[in-house]
Amino acid sequence: MLEVIEEASGRPMLIHCVSGKDRTGFGAAVILMALGATPSVILQDYLLTNSYRRDIGHLMPPGTLTSVAQAFTAANALYLEAAFAAIKQTYGTVDAYLEQGLGFDDKRRSNLRNVLTEVAPLV
Repeated sequence: MLEVIEEASGRPMLIHCVSGKDRTGFGAAVILMALGATPSVILQDYLLTNSYRRDIGHLMPPGTLTSVAQAFTAANALYLEAAFAAIKQTYGTVDAYLEQGLGFDDKRRSNLRNVLTEVAPLV
């Protein structure tokens, strides 16, 4: 995904899935990691999924308990925290994960920052 964003060179991109918490949620977290966001900011962004969720009850079998549907559709901090823990256990740091696990060294991350961010104007 980071390679596709890198190759897009600033052209519009869209990532999505049914609930926005699994593939998309982790994908957005990885993008934010590559941009240098803190884990707390990444977690706050991930949990915004719960504020903008659409009803996908029609995808569930009739009679599905609300608690079961919630488990499938709600972003839970524990999910992302488990991912952070696995990254730390396997790679030690987010930077090592990005570089060794995903092949995004400092130069490539700097390129992503140039493509995906801009300097805020002074007010």
